[in-house]
Amino acid sequence: MAYFVYFALPVILLVIGFPIFLILLVTSIVAVLTVADVPTEAIQTYSTALQLAPTYADAHYNLALAYEKIKEPRKALKHWCAYAKLDTTGPWAMHARSQVQRILQADGLKLVWRGKQDKQD
Repeated sequence: MAYFVYFALPVILLVIGFPIFLILLVTSIVAVLTVADVPTEAIQTYSTALQLAPTYADAHYNLALAYEKIKEPRKALKHWCAYAKLDTTGPWAMHARSQVQRILQADGLKLVWRGKQDKQD
């Protein structure tokens, strides 16, 4: 339960309108906790964050990581795809797309990307 405070803090900051740099700092702390074997709390918190702000790309990214941590690749896939749609050119966009491809290949499926990263004209 003590971890819940750390997981809920980014959501609370987002809702009350704190500056983005503080939210990013807190999100980084939550991401560390996600890696530190508390993915269940991270899933609950990031899910809540996405209910409040569905286009919060970092929440999708970290939620995908948490689902992979508990070996739920299909649930992770949804959030990798969402992240890749929201962030098409950022430093983690390629990683998200590669995770999508990895999960789909494991299931024998294929996805064709459409969006800014594919436009050559």
